[in-house]
Amino acid sequence: MREKQILTRLYVVVALLVVFSIAIGASLVKTQVSDGAKYRKLALERTEKIVTIEPSRGACIQTTVVYWLLLFPDMRLDLTL
Repeated sequence: MREKQILTRLYVVVALLVVFSIAIGASLVKTQVSDGAKYRKLALERTEKIVTIEPSRGACIQTTVVYWLLLFPDMRLDLTL
């Protein structure tokens, strides 16, 4: 009799776990299928941003030259054409 009660409780717990798993799976499928486009659009709006950065002319060359001159102080650089 005791074993039958334990098995009955085990079956009830397993059944509840299966029901909850199916409910979670159904919720995930619903979110993916019906609300997927809304969430993809929301993700793009929050992650992508187009920013135009105005360049400052010559800054790249100036910093590169200073960097190389600090690394190799013996090196001479001729920028004349």
